[in-house]
Amino acid sequence: MVGVAILGAMVLFFLAFFEAIYVYFGLAFSTIARKTHTPKAWYAWVPILNMVLLLNVAQKPVWWLLLFFVPFINIVILVLTWMGVAKARGRPDWWSLLILAPIANFILPGILAWSD
Repeated sequence: MVGVAILGAMVLFFLAFFEAIYVYFGLAFSTIARKTHTPKAWYAWVPILNMVLLLNVAQKPVWWLLLFFVPFINIVILVLTWMGVAKARGRPDWWSLLILAPIANFILPGILAWSD
């Protein structure tokens, strides 16, 4: 009985943790869209559509969304998309390489969203 309670507590913790990450990225993406005057900032809250939003911010074709599902090519497309997002926010292109680094890939969207 105690094991079930511990398991339930762990599940609740992980759900809360992943929900917090989802909210962070949703807020960051919608803020980036508003600051770049990209329409439909609410796309940031819908899976898959949030990548369409980033492609629109980066001024890349929407059909690139299909390339996100191709192994290895998706890494190149991800960097090119974030390169366009960084450029749209007035930041250096090389910042997009940070999206490949653990921990930095969580920090980069926040910096692009909430820095001046």
